[in-house]
Amino acid sequence: MSSTDQLAVTLTVSQLRGVVADAVRQALTIAPSSNGMRDQRGSPLGPKRHAACVRRRLAAGEPGAARVGRRWLLSEAALAEELARLGTEPDAEPSNDPIAQLKADLAR
Repeated sequence: MSSTDQLAVTLTVSQLRGVVADAVRQALTIAPSSNGMRDQRGSPLGPKRHAACVRRRLAAGEPGAARVGRRWLLSEAALAEELARLGTEPDAEPSNDPIAQLKADLAR
């Protein structure tokens, strides 16, 4: 038996889960922007709406959504779809009019 085979045999399920979770966590922290996924912290949807969109997409079996630990991830394409579904353009310029901004904030 090689050393990798022996390692696979001696790992329990919970240990294997931990190893996989650590590998995924490390992969996401090394290059979070290069993997094409956005988490709730920097989302234009806001953290709660972003997480709700991920939950909805996962329940519907739609692509572009994942949950890793406490991070709710959407691909750039899925984020654009969700913004369009909510009626917000992803590249929309913010309004400098404070009254329009207040109306938009109250509408959410």
